[in-house]
Amino acid sequence: MNKLISSVTLMGMGLYGILLFNANKLGLYIHPRFFEESYIASIVAFIIGIISLVYFIYTEKNKLIIQIKQIVNNRILMIAVLLGLSFFINSIFLIVAALVVLMPNKNGIPKEFASALLTLGIISIGLFLPAKGLSSITASQRSIDLNSINLTQDTISAVQNFSKSTTNFSLGDWIAMQNFNPDPEFYVDKEVKVSGFLYKPTNLNLNTETAVVARFIITCCAVDARPVGLRMQLIEDSDLKPDDWIEVIGKFGLDKNNELIILAENINKISEPTNPYIY
Repeated sequence: MNKLISSVTLMGMGLYGILLFNANKLGLYIHPRFFEESYIASIVAFIIGIISLVYFIYTEKNKLIIQIKQIVNNRILMIAVLLGLSFFINSIFLIVAALVVLMPNKNGIPKEFASALLTLGIISIGLFLPAKGLSSITASQRSIDLNSINLTQDTISAVQNFSKSTTNFSLGDWIAMQNFNPDPEFYVDKEVKVSGFLYKPTNLNLNTETAVVARFIITCCAVDARPVGLRMQLIEDSDLKPDDWIEVIGKFGLDKNNELIILAENINKISEPTNPYIY
């Protein structure tokens, strides 16, 4: 039975990777330079999963029938399987499966099977729930250096063309530029038009009129993602909430501590972009 669940799990992992690639959502989890390798690996995993499943059913069909009957006779595992069939209560299914893994093995339940079932449940959630970018909750859990970014060819070009219009500078361009020249007075009155999610990190002790427009920068995948951003002054009577995606239009200025801040003239809510990260 473990082989059966492993085959289905491998198929699910491959299918999930294929769906993410075709929906242009793979960038929510890994750097674009790994797209092709991930897509090929997903196809291979899906094909191997199908082959192993067919082979297992063909060679072990008699044992499989007996094992299924034995599993169904076990009430705890039967409840877990039935709950797993319904997407709407998949969270309950995961809790039951996790309890089966952690509980003493008194009822003859193979823990390897329960572990594989738990993995399959997590994959099934991924197949049904929409893929989303990281949020401010993740940002607050990561070490924060909001103004640190490595120069790329694009940001080097932005630095070289700084004397021209800056309205097309991205959030990453501005942060790279400030790394290149940290003098805040150099940026005063420069026009800004950037987008990101609204973030209020607790370690910066921001007042109610100040927030950060932020994005995550990814080097390899979502595991190493870290937030970067620019401080901004909120507009009065704003109904913005943390994690809202916004486009900020204004100019750079200095606050009372002589620190650089965006003096916002317009803050518009926008949809989360297809690629919300800085690569």
